[in-house]
Amino acid sequence: MDWITQLDINALMFIQEHIRSDVWTPFWQFLSYMGDGGIFWILTALILLIPKKTRRVGFAAGVSMAICYIIANLVLKNAVARIRPYDLYNALTILVDPQKDYSWPSGHTVNGFACALMYLYLFPPYIGIPAVI
Repeated sequence: MDWITQLDINALMFIQEHIRSDVWTPFWQFLSYMGDGGIFWILTALILLIPKKTRRVGFAAGVSMAICYIIANLVLKNAVARIRPYDLYNALTILVDPQKDYSWPSGHTVNGFACALMYLYLFPPYIGIPAVI
């Protein structure tokens, strides 16, 4: 097992054994669900398309997500073919439905940054900076 996979497994096992809480699990599951397929970011871009004042940002976010989807999900994921840690180490208990694609790069992260960077570039800093953070 390579060092990065071992690092992932160690981090996930630490979270599972020391941080995971039944009280917070529904909240984290909901957040994960909102990131599946870019649901949250796609809805945000669509909402931004409605007012004329934010239409340019919504369009840029949508185009950015489409480009990043092609690069990350269609090209990089299949080129790198990194197996998800829970498929390699069965002591990890997942709390959401297992994914069918490879683990890297993270689609949740790619969509988030695709939009956040457009917000940083096209919105005033008081909106763009928190979006990136």
